[in-house]
Order: sequence, then C-alpha cells, then structure tokens
Amino acid sequence: KMNTDDLIILMIPIYDKYFTHNDISALISFYDSKIGRKFIKMQPYIMTESLQAGVKGSEDILLRLDINK
Repeated sequence: KMNTDDLIILMIPIYDKYFTHNDISALISFYDSKIGRKFIKMQPYIMTESLQAGVKGSEDILLRLDINK
C-alpha cells in the first residue's frame, strides 16, 4: 500500500521538471488563498461537466460523420 510520503517522493521529480522553486511557492500561495480553496472545491464539478461536454461533443461529431456517409 502506498502512503502519502511515497506518493510525494514519486511526484517531486515530475513537478521539478516543470516548475521552479518560485513557481511552487506561488502555487502554494494560490492554493492557500480564498480563490485557491474555491478552485480546489469546484474542480471536481468542473472536471465532471467538462468530461460530459467532451463526450457530448464527440457524439455530435460521430453522428454528423455517420450522416454524411
């Protein structure tokens, strides 16, 4: 079973690849802010609706392609 520390150790090189120390400090400040906390709270809803919109868009495209055969 993987614990939080194990996950952090795995993630450090990935974040290190894309973010500077200053970037990480700014991200921490953002997520500690009121809007950052709201973003975290709303993110699951945003992701769910985004995925649903993507599926609907894909279905619409497939229907149009099938009609145009």
